[in-house]
Amino acid sequence: MTKQLSALLFGILIWTHSFAQKPKNVATGKVEIESRIESYESQDDAFVRVERQAQIKAIEDRFGRVISQDNSMVIENTIVGSDLTTNESFNSISNSEVRGEWISYDGGYPKTEFFQYKDESWIKVTVKGVVREIDNTLSFETYSLNCPRLECKTTEFKNGGDFLQYFKCSEDGYIAVYLDDVHLSESFLILPDNTSKNNAEAVSQGKPYMLFVDKSTISPDYFAQNNLQSIDENNQSFILTLEEQRKIDSYIVYVIFSPTPFKKPLLESKASDDNVELPRSMPSNDFTDWLQKLRSRNDKIQVSKYSITLTE
Repeated sequence: MTKQLSALLFGILIWTHSFAQKPKNVATGKVEIESRIESYESQDDAFVRVERQAQIKAIEDRFGRVISQDNSMVIENTIVGSDLTTNESFNSISNSEVRGEWISYDGGYPKTEFFQYKDESWIKVTVKGVVREIDNTLSFETYSLNCPRLECKTTEFKNGGDFLQYFKCSEDGYIAVYLDDVHLSESFLILPDNTSKNNAEAVSQGKPYMLFVDKSTISPDYFAQNNLQSIDENNQSFILTLEEQRKIDSYIVYVIFSPTPFKKPLLESKASDDNVELPRSMPSNDFTDWLQKLRSRNDKIQVSKYSITLTE
């Protein structure tokens, strides 16, 4: 009887703890943001921008921010005759994100006021509503590699080298991979690739996937021998290249997963200077704004985000 009672109490404690960990909706209070309307903005454009700033401020007031910094040092030695020249390149990426997401407005909000100040047009947006803290628990494992072997896991890549991605999840779902070019301030969708009409690619629980494999460099039975899966027979390989005159570039990898389907943002098709088709993309600020809104609408969205470097 004592053992049964102890087991019952233990089960109740586990259930209570799990329930308590579920993210809760929290009221924000009233937050106001005033901003000058820029000459290139319409009133509608200004409202969208300032509304988002007010939402972010309201979320930050409740849950704070997550600030991370990734640093990399590249040392380059050049020998000319008997002279040795050493150049050091230091690169730092700072990321700051609010720890929550906007859920809904209270009745009567948002409120908007347009006014003139010193012969300039201004806007004031007031928000009040409900927010939720973001749960950063992941049900998947993922990392980048520079060759199609698991021991090639890395965040440091060489110019012209392969970029691959390992992925394994504990439940069926959908995956998309974005690569943000910090120098260009542009976010590229690299999975699904340009040949796919899908918003995200379906993946199965418990199966390890190797993405962006150049099939011309591997044996036909590579996937079977290594117990790996491919997303799609037409899945393209992906090569990282430095821009001309640059010795180091930095990127942020976003792996987005959800057990339910989700839509991709509005992306543009572009080509490089030598007319090579690039992955579809959008400005970095627009991408992070889209991702924040996606997570606010779908609490099942999970994101793994980390930085990588590319050197000569």
